[in-house]
Amino acid sequence: MDQNPLSIELVNASELDLATIYRWFDSLKSITDWGGPGMEFPMTSEELVDVTRINHIPSFKLTDSCFSILGFGQYYLRLERIHFGRIAVSPLHRGKGFGRDLMQRLIVQGRKEFGQRECSLFVMRDNLAAKMLYQSLGFEVAAYPEPMNGMLANCDYMLYRH
Repeated sequence: MDQNPLSIELVNASELDLATIYRWFDSLKSITDWGGPGMEFPMTSEELVDVTRINHIPSFKLTDSCFSILGFGQYYLRLERIHFGRIAVSPLHRGKGFGRDLMQRLIVQGRKEFGQRECSLFVMRDNLAAKMLYQSLGFEVAAYPEPMNGMLANCDYMLYRH
């Protein structure tokens, strides 16, 4: 990373942050790959707030000392695991280790909040960079116990058990 790690923080994200995060995506495919069903391109701020459920599930941003948003992620309980979703790193900051930092901090935060050890996530099969990151952190592709229809048919389900 080209920044002092001490200047990086994981803090609660708010509705106001969504406009910045939304600008990281430039097509219907990129926004739905990130945000899942219900995403549209373009969409209003109100629609984005509703679809992301930012006021209802733990939502965090990774910021630097200038309060720039470097990354974003959410989590909730799914199948007795901390399940991560809508993980993204700003296009200006990709490839600099911020995705790893974001995920490590989200795992710690989720474990504190929910007291669960195991974590899970879905990753688009064609998102090789994200899949490699998750694997390097210890996530492994696993069978999902329910049918994976719709968008999920193009995803791998990954578990973290460390």
